[in-house]
Amino acid sequence: MNSHRSARGSIAAGPRFVRALAGWIAFAARHARVVTVAALGLSVVAAVYAGRHLGMETDSNALLSPDLPHRKTQANFDKAFPQLGDNIVVVIDGDTPAQADAAGAALTARLRAQPALFRHVFYPEGDPFFRRNGLLFQSVEDLQALSDRLADVQPLLGTLAKDMTLRGLFDLLTQAADGVADGDTDAAQLVRAFQRIAEVVDAAPGAPSARLDWSELMQPKPSSPSDRRRFILAQPIPDYSGLQLADDAIAAIRTAIAELDLAKADGVRVRLTGGIPLRADELRSVGDGVGLASLLSFLIVAGLVYVGLRSWRLMAAILAALVMGLTWTAGFAALAIGHLNLLSVAFAVMFIGIAVDFGIQIGLRYQEQVANGSDNLDALRQAAPTGAAVCLAALCAAIGFLAFVPTAYVGLAELGIISGGGMVIGAFCALTVLPALLNLGPLRARLGRIERVAPPATARSSHFVTRHSRAVCLGALALGLAALAALPAVRFDFDPIALDDPKAESVQTYVDLAANGGTSPYAINVVAPDIAAAGALALRLEALPLVNSTITVASFVPDHQDEKLRILADTALFIRPVLDPGPPEPPPSVDDKRRAAERMLVALRRMIGAPSAAPLVAAATRLAAAVERMLAQPSFESRIASLEHALLSNLPKQLDDLRLAMGAGPVETTDIPADVRARYVAPDGRARVEVFPKEDLTDRAALRRFVHAVQRIAPDATDTPVLLLQGGDAIVDAFFKAGLLALAAISVLLLVVLRSLVAALQVLLPLLLALVLTVAIMVVAGMSFNFANIIALPLLLTLGVAFGIYLVLRYREAGDVDRLLATSSPRAVLFSALTTMVSFGCLMVSSHRGTASMGLLLTICLTLAVASTLAVLPALLAWTQQRRRAALPGAIAGGSPGVVGGGTADPMGSP
Repeated sequence: MNSHRSARGSIAAGPRFVRALAGWIAFAARHARVVTVAALGLSVVAAVYAGRHLGMETDSNALLSPDLPHRKTQANFDKAFPQLGDNIVVVIDGDTPAQADAAGAALTARLRAQPALFRHVFYPEGDPFFRRNGLLFQSVEDLQALSDRLADVQPLLGTLAKDMTLRGLFDLLTQAADGVADGDTDAAQLVRAFQRIAEVVDAAPGAPSARLDWSELMQPKPSSPSDRRRFILAQPIPDYSGLQLADDAIAAIRTAIAELDLAKADGVRVRLTGGIPLRADELRSVGDGVGLASLLSFLIVAGLVYVGLRSWRLMAAILAALVMGLTWTAGFAALAIGHLNLLSVAFAVMFIGIAVDFGIQIGLRYQEQVANGSDNLDALRQAAPTGAAVCLAALCAAIGFLAFVPTAYVGLAELGIISGGGMVIGAFCALTVLPALLNLGPLRARLGRIERVAPPATARSSHFVTRHSRAVCLGALALGLAALAALPAVRFDFDPIALDDPKAESVQTYVDLAANGGTSPYAINVVAPDIAAAGALALRLEALPLVNSTITVASFVPDHQDEKLRILADTALFIRPVLDPGPPEPPPSVDDKRRAAERMLVALRRMIGAPSAAPLVAAATRLAAAVERMLAQPSFESRIASLEHALLSNLPKQLDDLRLAMGAGPVETTDIPADVRARYVAPDGRARVEVFPKEDLTDRAALRRFVHAVQRIAPDATDTPVLLLQGGDAIVDAFFKAGLLALAAISVLLLVVLRSLVAALQVLLPLLLALVLTVAIMVVAGMSFNFANIIALPLLLTLGVAFGIYLVLRYREAGDVDRLLATSSPRAVLFSALTTMVSFGCLMVSSHRGTASMGLLLTICLTLAVASTLAVLPALLAWTQQRRRAALPGAIAGGSPGVVGGGTADPMGSP
């Protein structure tokens, strides 16, 4: 009974807020059933409302305010060229140009047949304009080399054009072999043709190499990877009914790929990238990662709560209140914002990690009072001083989250609103729902038999800190000053691609394209007043050493047309007989083809022995061996049919394309297809200049150089590189503003509540040490800040301050550092920090690198924050206490409350 009266006296002596809080807790406990039923009912309502109204904003561009200058410039560009935005980029790579062409044409036709899903499908290689005039876009030198190559193969093509069967091909090779053996034909000119034909004949049916591309044989040099790559730009019609605006469009492309057997086709690889697939993959990785992290977080936190409290009943009550608070927060998010974004989707993990701290603090204080002999209701009332600390900690956490609201970082501002409201909800649940649950009949009887809690290990280990408080404080100061040296080396990675799942197809394809300056997605766009101004601007930009090339609408009018048309006219004189060979030969029989193969074998063996055939010996020997094996096969007839398809199936198309190219004529601006022109000239006459980088812009320094170089000539330049660089600058600016605002607001709050500059500094200094140590560790470990993990530093301040508040306010109650360390508060801080660290650490399981980096950095921050709080803060308190005792010896004898002695000090008053 004495302990009960002493405890009641402590509350009566406390400030008005603590007394009011004790009354509120007692009210909730006395009406436990009503409060519990009401809380459950509100949880159901919140869950239903959130399920129906909480959407998902998947556009990473929406994370920044649309009022930023670079966002306005981009918005104006998108308005002028709407067909360029939100495209699905289909990247087709073939083993040969013909394979890529065939896949691109088939897939384009399939997508254009679905106008309900696709607004635009742009496939330039399939446009008749480029098929007819494509050779005019080659350099004069390359076009002349092609003409020379066609002149070399013209006799062979002429023979084959009359008989495009295996008989014709074998007779052609026989003619060529005889020419080499007789010294009439240069063997070096036939090496590539013999090698490729030998590879096809020798390959297993259906193998990637078992197909001949005649366009490659007609070219003067082997094709490059860019020659074998095709692009389709498909702009879907947005579907606003789902989380993704183009789920159906992406699914339709995947279906078309499967139905056309392009996913399994030998020698063809089809991949999707661009804004929409990147967004879809990012949402998938963020959603899966956060969902798994939330589940792991809850399960591990539940285990840690039990380990810390050693009571199933108390754990159940804390977790039940936590789940209700999480549900209310989801409902609040739906009501206040209406959607989640790629950052605020992590609010559940953050709520679990932070709000469980409130329950642990109340639960351990309640447990301590029960162990000291208080009855159930009285023990709950005695938790009121800790409840006051919980309120202050929740308020500080809310301030930290809400500090992002005035900034241009809309994504974090929305997370701040949701999580800031969540802190208030979490504190309310800990002070209302939790007492009600703890006072329910089934819980009260069990919790009334809790054994006295032994002094925590943290108290025993901290005695060393208090005995050597001066050395600890000076050592912390020296460590912090040393860590400051790392600040200039801090890096910020402003490319969101670096945060996405590196295994996602869209990300891998994007990075692949970025490595090639000619197809880089990091192109800059500039809008000029008209076509003439765009041309002049393009010339100035191309003169920059960091620019690889530019494209304007004038780029689709070939240069040096007179000279190129003359070359084509000369080529047409000797190639037209090949293209118009007259009536074809009668179709051969299988025996005709066999006899042609046998004649070829004789010619090949004769050629192999000739000195002039040295360059062709290896390929001819391989070809002869493969033909001999084929002739010996019982299934010769079926094999000869598949081989004819592999060797000759695309020859008619190549001859058709060549025939069409021979008819190229002078090209004027008015000849440019409307679809192409609309991509470079807006309806109001403004013209677009597309600027490609020379360097690989996945290097952040190269990206910064490229953007600054272009902007010196074109200040209104926009698109991906500019958005990345200036968006990153806006985020860093938002971080500094939010950090300073949070620090200022929390400092003022601490001064008002604690009514002591010294006490406020005692709370803040360990956190500032943890902050600079975090930055130093990032520099040493080679880590960078990014769009996601930058929130860790403001959270370190706002969450870490709670640890200091709990200890300082409990110190005021205890009146002495040693008595403070003997209470449950250090253990509560340790377990609270551990649960929060584990909760945030679960984010590291996400495949989304931004979310994972957020979890890693938050774990590092909180580890340093709790270590600094449990080591440096007691040392500061002890050092201050020792200095006051030395200055006021009468205080030791008098036991002045609230200074160094007396157990009934005002916990919210001055020290």
